[in-house]
Amino acid sequence: MEKANNEISQFQKKRRMRNCRKKRRRQERALANRMVNEEVLAQKVNAAVKEQKALAEKYLPSGKTFLKKQTNFDVLMDTAATGNASLTKMSTASVKQIRPCELLPLEVNNSATIPVGSGTYGDCFLKTFKRFGITVVEKKLTTSDLKAVMNEAQYMNTLTHASIPYLLGVQIEEKPFSLVMQFVGDENLESVTIHKLLHQTIPKHLLLSANEWISVLLDIAEALFHVHIKGFLHCDVKSNNVLVTEKKGFLIDFGKACLISRPKARKYTSFYNHIATEVLRGQPESASSDVFSFGVIIYTIGKKLPNACLESLGRHCKDAKPASRPTMPEGKKRITGFTPKHGTHKQILTRLTSHGNQVTARTDQHQTTAEEHRAATRS
Repeated sequence: MEKANNEISQFQKKRRMRNCRKKRRRQERALANRMVNEEVLAQKVNAAVKEQKALAEKYLPSGKTFLKKQTNFDVLMDTAATGNASLTKMSTASVKQIRPCELLPLEVNNSATIPVGSGTYGDCFLKTFKRFGITVVEKKLTTSDLKAVMNEAQYMNTLTHASIPYLLGVQIEEKPFSLVMQFVGDENLESVTIHKLLHQTIPKHLLLSANEWISVLLDIAEALFHVHIKGFLHCDVKSNNVLVTEKKGFLIDFGKACLISRPKARKYTSFYNHIATEVLRGQPESASSDVFSFGVIIYTIGKKLPNACLESLGRHCKDAKPASRPTMPEGKKRITGFTPKHGTHKQILTRLTSHGNQVTARTDQHQTTAEEHRAATRS
């Protein structure tokens, strides 16, 4: 009995050993097969990479040419949509780049640390442009999006006008990125916004007469009309974005500008007095919405003076129906009609005095001639 049990035990032990050998052989065969498959797969991947590389080397030059043509085509389409031939010249290369070391702090009136203007999109500081030795404005932008910076720079580069500050270049070597612009101010480094003129106490020499206010409005009307003619929308016309210096108006801040052919629709959660009602409701910007914003400025100035003609034009521009608002050429024409047809009061008085002297001289001449004629008749 014991012998039988030993034989059974040995048999079971041999069977377990045989099963282990079979299992080990199966694992070795599976590993060998997997290695073979991986090697085959690696060869296929290498072959595919070489094929793709060969195709890339073959078609890359033609692909670059195609992309360049496609970019030019897009620009031409924008030009056709806006009627603006100068838009084809808009490119990063057309905007001059300025190095940070070329902008030196201006120590006058502690302006090196205190911004001369602040807004949603950046702060403005007075600097000395070392290259030309002139005072400039550096607008340090809050955005780090290089595309947005270059867009604003390209817009300003395209919209060159006597009533729009000239863009000297961009600083994109260091953050924050900045725009470097012409300083709009007098020799005392003074410039002021319409908002400050209307709502804050300012020195008397900066105050404007009624005719000077109309002249400033005409400057802004011409600048905004120029923007529309070039195929763009300003989208942020307000009293804080109009500078006045030496009795002349300048339209600034093109951070929200866009193409007329590609207007933007924004979501507003608050009411803004200078934004058109249809834009607040989510409709896209338009030339008519720029007119609305300009009308708010006209109306506010008309109430301040007071001037019934300006108030009436302002109300017309602020009409709730965009189709009922005047176009920029119409608004510009009406503002031009508000200026004295014969010049300022001082010019009128000067001409009247000159005319009176001429009349007196002619009267004396006629009297002298009449006396000579009578004397000749008596003789």
